[in-house]
Amino acid sequence: MTTRRTFLEAAAATCLVGALPAVSGCDTTVEAIVPMKTTDPKTARVLWYSSTGNTRRVGQAIAQGLRAAGLEVEASDYRQADIATLPSFDLIVLGTPTFFADVPSNWREWLVDLPDLGGTPVGAFATFGGPGDGQEHAAAHLLRLATKRGGVPVGWDIFGCMSVYAPTWSALDNAERTLAYKHLPSSETYDDARGYARLLLTQVASGQPITVTMRFDRGTVMRAFPQVTLSKLMTSNHGVDTERCIGCKACVKACPTGAIDPVAGTVAKRRCIACLGCINACPVGAVTMSLMGKPVYGFTEFLQRQEITILEPHEA
Repeated sequence: MTTRRTFLEAAAATCLVGALPAVSGCDTTVEAIVPMKTTDPKTARVLWYSSTGNTRRVGQAIAQGLRAAGLEVEASDYRQADIATLPSFDLIVLGTPTFFADVPSNWREWLVDLPDLGGTPVGAFATFGGPGDGQEHAAAHLLRLATKRGGVPVGWDIFGCMSVYAPTWSALDNAERTLAYKHLPSSETYDDARGYARLLLTQVASGQPITVTMRFDRGTVMRAFPQVTLSKLMTSNHGVDTERCIGCKACVKACPTGAIDPVAGTVAKRRCIACLGCINACPVGAVTMSLMGKPVYGFTEFLQRQEITILEPHEA
């Protein structure tokens, strides 16, 4: 069974032995370095990066869980947030998709520039596709980034969804692996997300931060390799068919780095982070891409072909 993980591991196999000494013994502890500023939060800010909508859906359910507990909550993609206002909230919750067993680089770079959070309690969550790989690391990494900026870690969780890795069902011809999880996210997923919100509030009320250890594992080894670069080297024909394009700019909204220009039909390869947001979001298959010479089609088209409708949380 070929997956993105096994495919990249094969590409990097000749380098693994030499890399092991460099990444072994690299356990990292995430813990509070400042006191928690409140045990009775009244306001919360839920932020996420979501490429195809799964992380957004879970984030909306978490936000509703906090509202049900009486908090005043703002919730959105990080690109719609005013970063300067974050220290004014009593609780912050950060969400990410799991991208090459980690937090996507665009989201990490934004978080590195956070203002001093001054002891604000922070929770994190990660979504992942299929059986998952690295989702615990991704959630812990979010907490680590916030802790470095004066946040106080109070919880983390992970939520399984259907994979959105387009080459799996197209170029690698393995739709069955994705379809095994077509029922996710489910109503139970959203109930769990609302429950996670309540657990965060319980932890904050206790006044006790949590400690998380980011341990060495197989994902640690793979994160030592330039996986985005390897993926981009395997792809070609990445652009936009301007005759098919309908000008909706869904690809532009999905691209977190501004790499795609549907008018010119081009993608700036240096800025591209291989997130597949553009090809997944296009409603008419106008974004083109090939993996090892095989055509790739996106998540929107996959859902249409398989007659799948993703369940939205009632909050949406």
